[in-house]
Amino acid sequence: MNKRLFLKMSLATLPVLALFSQPVLAEENIHFSSCKEAWANGYADIHEGEPGYSAKLDRDHDGVACELENAPKGAFKAKQETTTQTDTSSSTTSGWVKQDGAWYYFDGNGNPVKNAWQGSYYLKADGKMAQSEWIYDSSYQAWYYLKSDGSYAKDAWQGAYYLKSNGKMAQGEWVYDSSYQAWYYLKS
Repeated sequence: MNKRLFLKMSLATLPVLALFSQPVLAEENIHFSSCKEAWANGYADIHEGEPGYSAKLDRDHDGVACELENAPKGAFKAKQETTTQTDTSSSTTSGWVKQDGAWYYFDGNGNPVKNAWQGSYYLKADGKMAQSEWIYDSSYQAWYYLKSDGSYAKDAWQGAYYLKSNGKMAQGEWVYDSSYQAWYYLKS
């Protein structure tokens, strides 16, 4: 491998390493025996380093396990659970909750998660799940397009922009589109 390519690959992994140094907002000791089990519990597109990820669930070895696009119809069940504390006057909601037509994710303390990823879904500053829109993630230093179901687009065109297998918008690089069987250069 030539030194220049090795240097580019090394530099490309720095933002990912920086992301893993950030605290994780979900439970750390989550394990699934199969993707079917993960989908049934509301987990999909589990990135390496996130709770629930395991190499055996990442069949294509791309760093993302249990991709939502591979789930059979009806296999994915959005998380929504409510637990009542011993004090009957208050309750704590955790997991995915739909309110007024928008999806939110609440942590174990009942606080809405904001400006963060929950699996392959992005929660904006107001806590709403991003849908049918572009977001810029400063941790990954990349643009992502969130589809109408809230999951990030990958290996697809969104207008004149191409989203790679990790969901990041291609910039200043060549990409091969197998559906068109052609190479394209995407400007910065």
